[in-house]
Amino acid sequence: MRKYHYALLCAFALYSAPAGGQVINGGNINLDNSLCATQGSVATRISGGWACLTPGTSGQVLQSGGAGANASWTTVTGTGTVTSVSLALPAIFTVSGSPVTAAGTLTGTLASQTTNLVWASPNGSTGAPTFRSLANADLPIVGIANGGTGQSSTAAAFNVLSPITTTGDLIIGNGASSATRLPIGTSGYVLTSNGTTAFWNAAGGGGTVTSVSLSLPAFINVTGSPITNTGTLTGTLASQSANAVFAAPNGISGAPTFRSLVAADITGGTSGQVLTSNGAGSAGFASAPTGSLGGISGLKISALGLTNYTATITANFATLRNAAGTAAVNVTSVSVSPVITASGANGLDTGTLAASTWYNEFIINNGTTTAGLFSLSATSPTMPSGYNYYQRVGAVRSDASVNKYLYQILQNGSSARYVVTASSNVPNPIAMISGSSGSPSTPTWTSVSVGAYVPPTASAIDLYGMVGGAGQMGIAPNNAYGAAANGNITSPPPIFFTNYGYSIPAIMFLESGNIYYASNATTSAAYVSGWEDNLGF
Repeated sequence: MRKYHYALLCAFALYSAPAGGQVINGGNINLDNSLCATQGSVATRISGGWACLTPGTSGQVLQSGGAGANASWTTVTGTGTVTSVSLALPAIFTVSGSPVTAAGTLTGTLASQTTNLVWASPNGSTGAPTFRSLANADLPIVGIANGGTGQSSTAAAFNVLSPITTTGDLIIGNGASSATRLPIGTSGYVLTSNGTTAFWNAAGGGGTVTSVSLSLPAFINVTGSPITNTGTLTGTLASQSANAVFAAPNGISGAPTFRSLVAADITGGTSGQVLTSNGAGSAGFASAPTGSLGGISGLKISALGLTNYTATITANFATLRNAAGTAAVNVTSVSVSPVITASGANGLDTGTLAASTWYNEFIINNGTTTAGLFSLSATSPTMPSGYNYYQRVGAVRSDASVNKYLYQILQNGSSARYVVTASSNVPNPIAMISGSSGSPSTPTWTSVSVGAYVPPTASAIDLYGMVGGAGQMGIAPNNAYGAAANGNITSPPPIFFTNYGYSIPAIMFLESGNIYYASNATTSAAYVSGWEDNLGF
């Protein structure tokens, strides 16, 4: 950078010059006359003596040439006009007023930070400071004199601060909000409190136990009594007479004993009522049900309607059991209408309705509410939540249509029958087989599966047959029967007729999943009208 020298006019304490311009010792130099007569001139020393440096151009500055050189006027270069000044600071500052394009103030203020952060260099490495949470490495180990422990682990810190010095010592409060050491006590002493502090003290009231006995009520047998050294006192329930209950005396107050129940022990209820369980762990009195206990009375099931998904189940009385068969509940005046397209109670237990499928019907109960249920299982339906008791009461079948309507069925007790109804899925009697098949005279029997016509739980099938022209036809429960022909009196089939004949409806016990058919008449058929369901009661 250039060095600039600015000279000031000054008076020199020298000699005065006479009018001729000479310097006189003890006087003053007359600059106007002797050196610089022009305003703005500068007196300067040059190699030959004093000289006058005439004024420079406006804006020039006086520049020193250094020792042994003359000063001179020079023009300053590198100047200009500032048009915009901005301010950039680290992210910990918020800058305002930037840029300044004329006049103004550039301001840096601290930016807001998340609570409890500190400005520090990176944890474990070198780098630019940022705001972050304190790390363990940021904290120095503080000595005890400065309020710390001087340790780097919990155990070591506790040991340094603990007043304990000997195995068996205890730490107790000293009443001044600080801990103090209670040395280990004398052998056999016990820790004692006086209400203010704790201390070791000789055990008082002690002695030697020489014999301990146990006495209990008579319904408990005691063994091991007395104990004179070490042992176990044991109480076991004493054997009691059959059907005795532990109860207070009959009619008076007193200690309970085992005895037989008497009528006075059972309170509540009115004449004719019976004690029943609600299936949820409690019992109460209710009117005695009509019908036979342990079964179903007055059962009726109706699955009717041209587009039907509902089976209406009614009964006067029913006994329902849990899955284990260990508990039962009786329900009366049953009237439920489960819908097979619904789910859970009064619907299908699980899955969705399928075509051409048998579904079992159940009455179920949760201890309070009675409902109906459809299930593929005849023995283990998936019970809705809270329902524990059930009884299978029948079966229905869905048809093969895309709608999967229920077949028209009417059931009384264990007897179920198809109901022929115009424009329904049972518009005519249901033929299981028709036309000539097998040979009634040989005989050669044709097996006919009944699985599509009666449920797997059926014990018998209700059927009949017809011959609409010349010929013979026979129906049997197995293929061991003889010819379906006139004159066979040795082993005729249960159902046999000939030449435009027909049989009345007959109930045939099912010996397998088939019946057997033999006919030489082209206009013949065997029809199913219903079945007998094995309901198990």
